[in-house]
Amino acid sequence: MKTFSLLPSNTDIKAEVGDEFTYTFNEHVSVGFTAEFDIEDENVLRHKGTNTNYETPERMVEPGITGADSAQTTFYFETKSKGTTLLIIRNLFRMDIESEYRFRITVL
Repeated sequence: MKTFSLLPSNTDIKAEVGDEFTYTFNEHVSVGFTAEFDIEDENVLRHKGTNTNYETPERMVEPGITGADSAQTTFYFETKSKGTTLLIIRNLFRMDIESEYRFRITVL
């Protein structure tokens, strides 16, 4: 099993069953920065989970504190079976698409 970081410069990926992929982005939900993804064939690739690391988690509990939700968020994916699928990741600002990356993942 290998783990790959998904980068916009490498969108045609060959993998094996059980390989993992991560995509990390800066998120600031209260300002409007976030991301979303779509998986064309979930029999080939599955979303394993999402992890968010806040820059100042101790400030998240203080009422009226602005900007405390700035974070780095990582999507985790895993290949399930042989085949080819398309993973589309969109970086959003106030729900408008700022950038979109299309990763063609072929599992051998």
